[in-house]
Amino acid sequence: GVGSAPTASRNPRPSSREPSCPASKGSGICAYGFEKPSAIQQRAILPCIKGYDVIAQAQSGTGKTATFAISILQQVELELKATQALVLAPTRELAQQIQKVVMALGDYMGASCHACIGGTNVRAEVQKLQLEAPHVVVGTPGRVFDMLNRRYLSPKFIKMFVLDEADEMLSRGFKDQIYDIFQKLSGNTQVGGPQITPKSSPKIPKKIQFWEKTEI
Repeated sequence: GVGSAPTASRNPRPSSREPSCPASKGSGICAYGFEKPSAIQQRAILPCIKGYDVIAQAQSGTGKTATFAISILQQVELELKATQALVLAPTRELAQQIQKVVMALGDYMGASCHACIGGTNVRAEVQKLQLEAPHVVVGTPGRVFDMLNRRYLSPKFIKMFVLDEADEMLSRGFKDQIYDIFQKLSGNTQVGGPQITPKSSPKIPKKIQFWEKTEI
């Protein structure tokens, strides 16, 4: 089952016997300490990059966050100084954790990631989003919708929309905000998350779904 799947190995010290990584997208992965992909990463990353519909269900600690972080980074156009991926998380802490993973994996690429969360200075956030738009924005639904609604966060080039801990966000009552955010994105945006309103909006695509299976 999912629970017995091997997780990605982490090696705090790169071995001298291992080949060095090229200065590319793979460098951040090596520097992060991955020796080999976990089961979910082996199965989900390539289909994600190719844009296929993928349902990725995994328990905590199996490399789910790194799975969609790597998938996003593979699709980001670095020369385009615009936000191209949007990730929603139910809590500030998780959003900041995801930001750290994206920044670590994308370090050698020069990819930028900003955490758009409540409890921070709005004016500073507006300046960050407008002066140098980050390639990836990770945030909580309320603050992300506010920035989109006030047009400080541009949806023009966002091509990937991921919901992490989608089940928890829905249980916390973020359903309407998630749908409102989705409505502001391009119809071609690759979407990760639950089918939010299957009866009233059958056209919402189920592109990539990431959530953690609750451990019993």
